[in-house]
Parts: sequence; C-alpha cells; structure tokens
Amino acid sequence: MLHGPEKFVMAMLQELHGDRREQRGIREKERLGLEWPKIIGTIATVWKEPWEAISVQRGNGALGLAYYLGQRHAGITLRELGRYVGEVQYPAVSLAIARLAKRLRTDRSLEKGLKQVIKLLNVEM
Repeated sequence: MLHGPEKFVMAMLQELHGDRREQRGIREKERLGLEWPKIIGTIATVWKEPWEAISVQRGNGALGLAYYLGQRHAGITLRELGRYVGEVQYPAVSLAIARLAKRLRTDRSLEKGLKQVIKLLNVEM
C-alpha cells in the first residue's frame, strides 16, 4: 500500500513491475478505476436488466462474465469474488470462469455481450 499525495502514488504505480500472482501491489495497480460495482453495473446495462435479477438467472452468462472481468481486469481474488455474490467458495468461482471460457467458443450472443461490456469498461480483452 502506498501513502502520500495522489501524484506521488500514481508515479510509483507506474514503476511497479513483477509477477501479478505473487505481488499484491501489481494487482492493486490493475484495480485502479475498475471496481466490482462498475463491472456489475456495466453488465446490467448491456443485459438491460437489474444486476439483482440477472445474477440469479441461470444460463445467461452474466455471473461468469462478472467473475471473469473481476479476476482478469480488476485483480480481485476468487475468494473476494465469491464473497461479493454471497459466500460462494473460490473453487466454484474458478469453475464458473472456466465454463464461461468454454461457452464463449460457441455462444456468439454471449461473445457479443462480452465485447460490449469490454468496450464500455474501456479495458483490453
């Protein structure tokens, strides 16, 4: 964790390099600007339904997509992601991400939704 004026913190974050799995600071750097509420809000916008409704629907891919984006683009751990949606264990979160990746290979509408979310969040795929 870095403390000091915002300009100093941003300059130090630019200097961080290393293995993101081993160094929490690297993951924290990635999290700046992309938090869980922004991820689920954007997914709800693309799905055109409230997050509370789409997160409990089966088969729409929204929850797996949120897990994927949270892990990959916000640096949120699997354990934290599970807590965000109601005490889901981290192996279940990991499995949901793997199922999403498999499903994206064949489900063009889900892939289109992912691309729209990525575009709105302004992150790289």
